[in-house]
Amino acid sequence: MATSSEDLNASDEIQESETTLSEDLNCPLCMKIFRSPRRLPCLHSFCHDCLQSHIYKIASVKDSVKKLCCPLCGYVAFTGEFSRDKLVHLFPLNTLMLSVLMKSRVKVDLVCNVCQAQDVVTCAENLCTACEEALCVQCSKVHGMSRLLTNHTILKIEDLPSKQQTALQNNLMFSAWNTGHFL
Repeated sequence: MATSSEDLNASDEIQESETTLSEDLNCPLCMKIFRSPRRLPCLHSFCHDCLQSHIYKIASVKDSVKKLCCPLCGYVAFTGEFSRDKLVHLFPLNTLMLSVLMKSRVKVDLVCNVCQAQDVVTCAENLCTACEEALCVQCSKVHGMSRLLTNHTILKIEDLPSKQQTALQNNLMFSAWNTGHFL
């Protein structure tokens, strides 16, 4: 039978493990939970937007990038010439990190389905209950202005009960997983 001191040690180890996992889910540039993590060839990952900002800093005024080094280790991740707007898309989403985010207790932001269809990644804040689509603020406004959709109810995702939020998140994450669009 385990003693109370052994139980305390196991509890401490679990807490330490959860803290380490939580830290591992943070982007090293913004220090926040990963949003659409992109993986460089050196295996370091960064949020899509953080990597995009890094690329813009390198490109400064120019429209193209000739060399991109990892902001952490300096590994040359890209050489050649590529548009600074599109370079970030050359680096794949870190699907392992996304899987860990999905399975952890970390809240992952949902992607607007309308923007996603146009290859734009925007955070969804609302849900159309009739369409069962997550919508960003802008798409919610447009959705509400359409005569064909006036009888649709748009709810704030944060106002949904937590069980409904989790179910919605799981359904939309599955959709995003299949299309490669994550926040």
